[in-house]
Amino acid sequence: MKTRRSRLIDPRDATVRQAIPVTTVAYTLCDIAAWLAVDDLARACHEAGVRYRTAPADVDAVLARRGAVPGARKLRRALHGEVPVTLSRLESSFLLLLAQSGLPLPMTNRLAGGRRVDCRWPEYRLTVELDGYRYHHSRHAWEQDRRREREARARGDEFRRYTYGDVMERPRLMLRELRALLPTSHSCFEVA
Repeated sequence: MKTRRSRLIDPRDATVRQAIPVTTVAYTLCDIAAWLAVDDLARACHEAGVRYRTAPADVDAVLARRGAVPGARKLRRALHGEVPVTLSRLESSFLLLLAQSGLPLPMTNRLAGGRRVDCRWPEYRLTVELDGYRYHHSRHAWEQDRRREREARARGDEFRRYTYGDVMERPRLMLRELRALLPTSHSCFEVA
């Protein structure tokens, strides 16, 4: 284990966890930005949001206080959804099924309406959330999922929610539903 000691930490960037003084999650993301690969950093940002409710604005505030931070540009790209990333086996399997079926690929894990959504086809006004138990088992996650759905419908998107079972065990039913909503020839969608 490597430790690092910083001489000047703004009190807003420090906290205590199990009686041990530590930096906040947002501050730690700034610390690791320089040495993580961009896709690993994007996953870390997502985990920080899911597990600790760390918002992009929290990290942006730390970056503003700290000034020049190695890896800051990469961190901002990861935070604001500009990095191609899939976060789970479920997402990777979903994208593979779409490609094998000749359906267009969505933008993935991008901000839409202030919240990160799993899959979105803006041109077809469709948002899909993939609900694996790992990320969607808590009350907080459940409430966030409902907000995400309301926001998608408010912006005029069709909304679909697919579970691990839908993607991994019953893909034909899911693909039939998606074929009714999407064209079956590939188009220029960015897998992000």
